[in-house]
Amino acid sequence: MVSTVRRPDRSGGVQVIRKLQGLRAFVAVARRGSVRSAAREQHYDPSTVRSQVRSLEQQLRLRLLRRHGEEGTGPLSRAGEQLEPEAEHAVDAVDEVEAKASRIADQGP
Repeated sequence: MVSTVRRPDRSGGVQVIRKLQGLRAFVAVARRGSVRSAAREQHYDPSTVRSQVRSLEQQLRLRLLRRHGEEGTGPLSRAGEQLEPEAEHAVDAVDEVEAKASRIADQGP
C-alpha cells in the first residue's frame, strides 16, 4: 500500500471543530428531545444550537432535525434517527479522549 503525504488544509482544523460542535448539539437534541432542552444542557441559546445543527446538516447534506409542521414524533428526522447512534458514539469517544488527556496531563511529565 502506498501512502501519500498531503499538505494540511488551513481550514481543516476549523471544519473539524465546527463538525464536533454540530455533532455535540445534534446529540444533545437527540438525548434531551428538544432544541430548547439541549440548549439549556449546553448553556447556549436555542438559536446557537439550531445554528450548530444547521451547519452540520449543510456539511453532511442531510436534514437531521424535523422542522415545524413535519409529521413524526420527536425532534429527529429519519436521517437523524439513522445517524444518531454513530454521532453519539463519536461524541462519547471524543469525551473519553479529552478525559484521558486531562488525567495524563495531571500526572505531570
